[in-house]
Parts: sequence; structure tokens; C-alpha cells
Amino acid sequence: MASAPRVPGASGRLSGLVAELRPRWKELRYSLHLLRKSLLAMVGLAIVGVFLFLAVFGPALAPYPYVYNASEKNSPPGARPTVLRNTSALDGEAAGWTTPASFNDILSTSDGRRAMSYQVGDTLELRRFNLKVYSDDVLQVGVSIQYNATAGSTDDVLNVSVSWDNGTSWSPRIVTPFRDVNASAAWSFLDFTNVTRWTASRLDDTTFVVRIEHARSGSPPGGIGVDVLRVVVRFKGLYHILGTTVDGEDVLTGVLLGARISIRIGVIVVFVATMIGSILGALAGYFGGPLDELVMRITDVFLSIPGLILALAVAAALGQPGQRDVRPDHRLLAALHASRAGPGALRAGKPVHRGLAGDRRE
Repeated sequence: MASAPRVPGASGRLSGLVAELRPRWKELRYSLHLLRKSLLAMVGLAIVGVFLFLAVFGPALAPYPYVYNASEKNSPPGARPTVLRNTSALDGEAAGWTTPASFNDILSTSDGRRAMSYQVGDTLELRRFNLKVYSDDVLQVGVSIQYNATAGSTDDVLNVSVSWDNGTSWSPRIVTPFRDVNASAAWSFLDFTNVTRWTASRLDDTTFVVRIEHARSGSPPGGIGVDVLRVVVRFKGLYHILGTTVDGEDVLTGVLLGARISIRIGVIVVFVATMIGSILGALAGYFGGPLDELVMRITDVFLSIPGLILALAVAAALGQPGQRDVRPDHRLLAALHASRAGPGALRAGKPVHRGLAGDRRE
């Protein structure tokens, strides 16, 4: 009576697996030995490792967000650009002054509409200048103002001061020179740079205030009108190791964030090129004849176009200077590179399938 086949136990299966993997392990060790002996191979492996590291940890290492910043365009590498702010108030409080419209409407442009005062001691406090100062290295703080006294006035002027703590403390007042009603619309600049140590928090919308007060040195009655009042601030911007682009984006941040996109493009390229090339190569190698000739001629057309010239043409078409929001999508770039890599996969796969087809026909 025949006995049942003997099923190997767990130890037997493990021994068989070890015996199966032993030659592959030796082959892997030999390949690593050859890799260590090649300097160029080690350099290439290190580059790939760094690239993968940046693809994973790039967003965490990026020094700044990769955003449009009109204030820091074309900054050279290793520099901190000087940023200029020149804005008018969005809000304020008037005591005795007449304001026919919102503060932003009457004090932002020279259009003849003014904030008027006819009584000495009238005050006007202006807030919310939307300066958006993001650095404590403030170089200059000043007030630019256009004003004129009314007809008949001989000595109506303004006392201008600023506060950096929402009105708790005020700078020394700066008295403007007298300007009669017939004076040209020239600017008067009042410098407040040295009244305190300016920081970003002291120039915030919740803390920075400009106060103007109607003053007179003599007795004849008169009035005064303010046409435009703007705050001018200059400060040092962010430090950019590799500089910024024409749109003010940090180049180093773009490099770190671009690694992940490049890896994504590479994976898509390899997958698409392998699939398309393998399928077409298999069909051409298996059936041969007119289909083989057609596929190979189309492949020759793709191979006849220089890849660098094609990439430059696509980049020029999709990224014209001045069009900040028009950029090549990474899927389109992947399709472009796949069109270049696909013919290689097709040529590699065709002989294999042609050999299989020949064996089958025999």
C-alpha cells in the first residue's frame, strides 16, 4: 500500500528558503562590492540619497513659504533687500475735523477732498496703515503730508506726532511749516526714525497711531486742510541664501520643495514609458509586418527630436516672462519626458517578444 506524500515541516520550508536565497545574497554582496569600488557610482548613489531626503523632508527644511512677494523681487544671493511701505490710514478718530468721506478715501490721493479744521486744538488720530512690517530691522519711519491753510490764514500749521503703543506714549511733536492756500501741492516729509526703537510690533495696526493737531502761532483766525497723509517705512527684508526670483519667491525654498515634484515626475515618467513602450514593443515584436514597421517609424520620429530643444520649447510656451501664474503642470512635464523615454522601452521590449513569438510559431 502506497504511503501518503510527506509534507515538509516548518523547519524544512525554512531551510529550502535559505537555500534558495543564498545564491541571490552572494550576487547582491558582489554587486555591492563592485559599487563600492566605483567612485562615480558612489557619488551617484549619494546624489540619489540626498534627493530622496529632500523629497521627504524638504517642506520642513524650507526657510520661508514659497509665495509671491512683490517687495523682495530679484534679490541677489546672500542679501537682505530693503522693503518700502508707503500707505495711508484705513481708520481714524476726528475731534473737530470735518471728513466728508472715509479716511482712506480723502487722505490717500491728492484729489482736492480734504479733512478740514477751523479751530486750534482740533485733533485727528489715524490708525490701521496696513504696513505689514515683518522685520525688526527698521531703517526709517516718517510721515509724508500734503496740506494747505485756508484763505486769509497767516500762521495755521500742524503739530504731528506718532505713537507706538496705541496712544499711551507719544513722540515729540513736529511742527509743519506754514503753507498758504496758493502753495503748490508739494510733500512735506516728517522724520520720526529716532523717536524710539522701532520694531515690527510697534508698527502693527493695533499699536501705531499718527496724530495731527491744528495749531497757530498768531491771532488771526483761519483754517487748515489736509489733502494726503501717508506713512513711509523702510526696513530690511528676509535673508535669502540663494536670492529670490522675479516674483520675490525664495530660491532655496523652491529648490527644497521642487525635489518632491521632481521625484513625482520621475515615477510617472518611468511608469508611463514602461507601460507604453512594453505594450507597443510587444505588439510590434509579436505580429511583425506592417504593424511593426508603423510602430518603429513613429518611434524614429520621436527619437529624431532633440530632447533638450523640445523641453526648452515647452518651457518657453508655458512660462512666458511676466505671466506669474502660468507654469507647466508636473503631469504635463511627465508626459513630455515619457514621450522621450517611451521609445527606448519600446526598442528594449520588442526583441524579447519577437523571440517569444518566433518560439510560438515554431
